[in-house]
Amino acid sequence: MALQEIIKTLEQEHQTELEKINQETAATIKELENDFAKKIQAEKERILASVRQASGRRLDMDLFAQKSRHQQELLRKKREILSAVYSRALSKLSQLSPVEQEEFLLKMFKELPKQKGQLLTDKSQISLLEKAVKKSGLALSVAASQSELGAGFVWQGEDVDIDMTFAKIIDEIKSRTETEIGHELFVGQ
Repeated sequence: MALQEIIKTLEQEHQTELEKINQETAATIKELENDFAKKIQAEKERILASVRQASGRRLDMDLFAQKSRHQQELLRKKREILSAVYSRALSKLSQLSPVEQEEFLLKMFKELPKQKGQLLTDKSQISLLEKAVKKSGLALSVAASQSELGAGFVWQGEDVDIDMTFAKIIDEIKSRTETEIGHELFVGQ
């Protein structure tokens, strides 16, 4: 339940950022659409001049292909923008102050199973995680991971591992919200 509250808080904090991105996105998309409209018009005129004797069907096929390329480019740009939204969210989460990170870790601990386990984290995060564990009063050991995890941790129990790295949290948020955020950013585009 606390992880959902954390996720909800993160989503609310990033709503303002999303609005800024939405404005930037609208301007970028409008510019792209204007540029492509000019390119389409120029291509249309070139095609009309060179195929006046050709059938109207061939012209329609060429215009359709041009529009398809435009739509593919627009879709690619939109995907880049969505990816940037989640990258910014991860960046902001990773840039929390040590005090804010400790508070966040304490909230994350509440989501852990009530059994013995070990927390794995990056070497650079060990002291922060040990301090949070001590403050929580939980009997958890902290160790350096063999692989790069970034901020957050992986809880290892006897039978299960739970990935609570910041990257995984953002990835879970992305899987639940990507469609909705994409709709908010690009509706009517």
